[in-house]
Amino acid sequence: MIKCRPSPIDLTTILLWLFLLPSLLPGNALAAPLTFRQAVELAAGHSVSAIASTDQERSHQAYVEAKSLYLPQMVAGSAIGYSAGLPLTLEGAAPSLFNATAQQSIFSPAQRSFVKSAHAEWQASTLAQSEIRRQMILDAAIAYVDLASINLQMQLLRQQHDSATRLVHIEIERVKETGRVGVDLSSGSSLMRAKLIEAQTRMRSAELDGSAVQVRKRLADLTGLPAQEIETVPDSIPPVPDEAAPNAAQEAADNDLRVRIAAEQFRVSVLHAQGEHKLLWPSVEAVGQYALLSTFNNYDQFYKRFERNNGTVGLVVRFGFLNRAQTARAREADADAVKAERRVGAIKSQVSGEVLQAQALVKQLTAARDMAQIEYALSRSDTEKLDVNAEIGKIALGEQITGRITTDQKFEELLDTTFELRKAQLQMLNAIGDLDRWILAQTPLSVAEQSMASGSVSESVPRVGPQSFQIRSLMVAPDVSVPPAGKSRQFFAAAIGSDGKGTDVTSIARWYSSNDSIAIVSTSGFVTALTSGQISITVSLSGVWESMQITVTEPEAEPE
Repeated sequence: MIKCRPSPIDLTTILLWLFLLPSLLPGNALAAPLTFRQAVELAAGHSVSAIASTDQERSHQAYVEAKSLYLPQMVAGSAIGYSAGLPLTLEGAAPSLFNATAQQSIFSPAQRSFVKSAHAEWQASTLAQSEIRRQMILDAAIAYVDLASINLQMQLLRQQHDSATRLVHIEIERVKETGRVGVDLSSGSSLMRAKLIEAQTRMRSAELDGSAVQVRKRLADLTGLPAQEIETVPDSIPPVPDEAAPNAAQEAADNDLRVRIAAEQFRVSVLHAQGEHKLLWPSVEAVGQYALLSTFNNYDQFYKRFERNNGTVGLVVRFGFLNRAQTARAREADADAVKAERRVGAIKSQVSGEVLQAQALVKQLTAARDMAQIEYALSRSDTEKLDVNAEIGKIALGEQITGRITTDQKFEELLDTTFELRKAQLQMLNAIGDLDRWILAQTPLSVAEQSMASGSVSESVPRVGPQSFQIRSLMVAPDVSVPPAGKSRQFFAAAIGSDGKGTDVTSIARWYSSNDSIAIVSTSGFVTALTSGQISITVSLSGVWESMQITVTEPEAEPE
């Protein structure tokens, strides 16, 4: 028997196919990371609901129907029937083998108003579809940011759980040791506290797991992607402006989609009311009819001359000024128009209030984020002191681990407040109508560039010196370009005037981080690195800005 050995080329080809085949199968496609922009663009394309599309199509066909009455309307059919005596009509026409009726509106002021009203209704349904799309984009943006924050918190909780488990083990060994030499009530309480901390981390981890599943499912519904294939990229989340223009509330009240929809509905009501009133005016229609009469309906017995082919052409003029019922319907339509007009004012007031509320919430959460940032920095400073004391033997290892867990909890609180701030900023952008422009911007800009280009951030700050002082440039210090994750550092800004002198503007300048998922900066220039990555910290004042590139490294390894 002759044995054939596959050639090296054959083996390479087989291995290549075995490697590529799983990725070529649709059900086993490897999930690529989903960027923030991809998520919102998918949500924008996937957001058109079946109900909204049906409403828009219905409004469009109602407009076509109203406009088509100016075209000839023809109905053809047959009215065959047996007649005894004088042939009576069947549904308004004489018994016939074939009949055709044509009708066309020639002069109808009411119908012209009804056509305009139907067109306005169509436009309102189109705006409503855009409003649904905008809301879906907002939901996708918030869900994406929420999922990225949850993933970071879950990584932190795993560290907390490891530390808590280690703390429990240390306290158990301590209880065993004290059991040999005597009873120490504090040892038992310390063990219970350690177990409590470990149980709290497990509970929090379970809560985050459940939240992650729900948020991932929500993002999957919005984007149309399978939930298991969604992997966020925190670096792709663009910076969010923290303030709106001073007149943002008034501009939103004039340009918000909900206001425009209400205004279009008011126009629909006004035009409809005009049409109801104009039904009392004269109208003219052209009418024509043809009928092929049968020979078995006794026509020849009652008419002197029987003609099988019959036709009628003429004009129908209607006067409805004595129609009391129509007058009541017109007044009813007037009341609906007044109601729609008042609704426009109410929605304007609501939108303006939402913008003011969103601005106040952003300011409040910005202060809360700054406070949480400082508390975390203080807690980390205390932890570093505990680490030093543990190295020289002043404190027990359990106290050191407890301090680290407390610091991690402060860090988690900082992440929570940061997410709430982002959420409020996104809602503010949505309220002022800048959400689409911000998310779907084609050219990536720094935060300061975005703010200056869009005019969304006011640079109204107090003067930094004499009235003749002109800012030539800004300087940022210290020059720390590679901090580790978890570290905080205070940065300072100095304004260089035309005379070459510098003035401290740290507290009045505006500070921005190009990516809050990597590092956040408070309103006073206090920077906290969250996770590894590259960002830029930008300071802006009176139209002048300066950026510093920072590379955040992996967090420092904890000593055993």
